[in-house]
Amino acid sequence: MTTHLVVLPILVLLVAALILPLVREPRRASLIGVSALAAAFLLWLALAFLVMRQGAISYHLGGWPPPVGIEVIADKLAVFFGLTVFLVAIPTAVFAGVDMPAEAPEPALSSFWTLYLLLVLSLLGLAQAGDLFNMYVFLEISSLAACALVAVVNRPANVEAAFKYLLLSTVGSGCVLLAIALLYMITGQLNLAFLARELEHQAPLYPKNVIGAGTFLLVGLGVKAAIFPLHTWLPDAHASAPSPASALLSGLVVKVYVVVMVRIVWGTLGRAFFTLLPFKSVLLLLATISIFLASILAMAQTDLKRMLAYSTVAQMGYIFLGLAAGSRTAFAGAILHIFNHALLKGALFLAAGAVIWRTGRRRLAELVGVGHTCPLTLSFFAIAALGMVGIPGTSGFVSKWFLLVGMLQQSSPLLAWVVLISSLLNAAYYFPVIILGFFGHGTDNELRFHLDRIPPELLLPAGSLALVSLFFGLWPSFPLHLAQDIAHDFFL
Repeated sequence: MTTHLVVLPILVLLVAALILPLVREPRRASLIGVSALAAAFLLWLALAFLVMRQGAISYHLGGWPPPVGIEVIADKLAVFFGLTVFLVAIPTAVFAGVDMPAEAPEPALSSFWTLYLLLVLSLLGLAQAGDLFNMYVFLEISSLAACALVAVVNRPANVEAAFKYLLLSTVGSGCVLLAIALLYMITGQLNLAFLARELEHQAPLYPKNVIGAGTFLLVGLGVKAAIFPLHTWLPDAHASAPSPASALLSGLVVKVYVVVMVRIVWGTLGRAFFTLLPFKSVLLLLATISIFLASILAMAQTDLKRMLAYSTVAQMGYIFLGLAAGSRTAFAGAILHIFNHALLKGALFLAAGAVIWRTGRRRLAELVGVGHTCPLTLSFFAIAALGMVGIPGTSGFVSKWFLLVGMLQQSSPLLAWVVLISSLLNAAYYFPVIILGFFGHGTDNELRFHLDRIPPELLLPAGSLALVSLFFGLWPSFPLHLAQDIAHDFFL
């Protein structure tokens, strides 16, 4: 059992995804989906315990060793991201069980759950893939499943957003495939460990191939992770998607491509790559522009979910900023922000989805005084929003603090000011929603407050993510130590 524990969570999700198209009853499909996620999570916890106690585990599918066979790696980076995936995906699945019947036609519900599980298993597969070929396969599965989740609600806006997402995602996938081809051309290897070993000798002989591969990787993964100016698909896709899909896309999907970048660029290509290409400098510039531009565009939005979508672009900028800052502390802060932002953005999209389910409104001007009818939901939204701003005591503060400290250690006060000023911009578009929601009075708002008339299956997922993020803001030791260990393993 323990021998195959590395792949069992993915197999459980795959089997459930294959069964779900045969299930026609929506409630039963929801139960199967949530049960499969819960079973996979328990297996992943057991795997995490083994990795934390024994170190990284390498699994060879079919008993064929690399470089011929397929290698799956369960290390601290994979465990860290996998735990992040389940902490967001399970509450979101509970939310979807009630929300999706109101958003999608009944025939599409079993397709939704199949796509949901395929997306989750592809995220786990990407985090564990030990070779470029299977990494690309899981990358394509994640992209197609994500695009289909946007279009599962058959509305013109969803179809248009999904088509734009698919088009740009295909460009990104093509760039990643070209990068893989260039690396294979000079090393003859696809396995990451063997590729890294060969690249030390081949990179000085074929510098243009390495530069080309790095450029294609930056563009390809940059499109999928929505860094400026490759982010144009994200606002439409994340705003148009059903609320559970939006939480998954913004909380997890864009993050997995950061994990892929860390594993390939920092973990495989190594120092020789950074000497040939100003990868970090370009990443710093694009991240800085992403942070400021997306924050300003978020302030200009009139739609709640579209504002949250632009916020995701800005927050991805923080992660790339920390990775490229040249400080191990900032690198750890960036890894930690993957975890924190996933919880916070999941809570924000689920809370927004609950408000939309209750009121039928999503324009910011129509949500004035919504705290009178949805006080608990808006409270959960407020907790997550405070974390996004980086208020002390929240999880967002911890990761931003490490970004700041790391940049000051690196004698980069300008980058530290980027983080500080952008946090004020975050407050400029989050605080009005909270203040006007609680203290404003719309035309049909009563002066008295009353409890949310929202089903617990919608209220509790948003609340659990918000409270878990608050817990890790006050007691951040577990994800922080894991992020620091990952920085120790990958930082260059």
